[in-house]
Amino acid sequence: MGRAFKLAMMACAGAVLVATSAATLVLLVAGELLVQVQVRLEEQHLAGLHGERYAAYCKRVRRWL
Repeated sequence: MGRAFKLAMMACAGAVLVATSAATLVLLVAGELLVQVQVRLEEQHLAGLHGERYAAYCKRVRRWL
């Protein structure tokens, strides 16, 4: 997982702690789910575009750098 993404998620978690409400918690969870969906969609696209080369790359590299 990239540093910028980790920082953003920590900031969101901090917002949940500071502004404790159901809405901020829902936004945090929804944001995480949307990121996971986007990553998987991009992985599918790259697999279709690059085929075996991308599959070999995925075996060598973690999902979150």
